[in-house]
Amino acid sequence: MTDTAAVLKYSGDFTSGPFGTVTGKAEIYKKATVIGVKLAGFNSSNGPALHVFISKEAMPVNFIDLGALKSTTGNQVYTVSGMPDFMDYRYISIHCVAYNHLFGSALLQ
Repeated sequence: MTDTAAVLKYSGDFTSGPFGTVTGKAEIYKKATVIGVKLAGFNSSNGPALHVFISKEAMPVNFIDLGALKSTTGNQVYTVSGMPDFMDYRYISIHCVAYNHLFGSALLQ
């Protein structure tokens, strides 16, 4: 997804939430009609049922679930279904769905 044809549209640095430590960068890439979220230089404390969300708020209430976090360290890419409006969905959040705990989020700019 992040090949030379993909265009970086938005990015933001992760900040830790009240229930975990998250560092790295969230990047939104677009290639034709495909949107991908890349977690770059990513590191997160471990927890149960961690998911990656695109959200309207840092603490996700209105969100799109991109699925389970693939790894607590390293670069990873998630494909986004549909075409969310990133003027509304401004956060990438790492969220524990088991306990509704925010581990960290990145404000996209």
